[in-house]
Amino acid sequence: MNKQANNKSPFKKGVGIGLIVIWNVACLIDFLPFFLGKTDFLVGNSILSALILVFLVALFSLISAEFRQLILKDGLGLKDVKPFALILMVVSGGLFLISTLIIPSVN
Repeated sequence: MNKQANNKSPFKKGVGIGLIVIWNVACLIDFLPFFLGKTDFLVGNSILSALILVFLVALFSLISAEFRQLILKDGLGLKDVKPFALILMVVSGGLFLISTLIIPSVN
């Protein structure tokens, strides 16, 4: 718990940067046509793919010890990432469901 007391991420720096870059590129792919007036729907396949990616990373960090070794800093384990992974799964899963089930039925 000392490592988290410094408010630092339990993930390796490359993993965090990679996820942020993929997330931002996916959002730009869908946001640009919307803001340029080429489409009237903000959420597209790229954003949905990014949500699925975040959900799967969180899920695999909970169920696979080998995956945790790849993405977590040395010396950290399941107990260090479990609360964060559960929150990520709830948020990304909820956003995915809202984007695919509720928003299309309103339009």
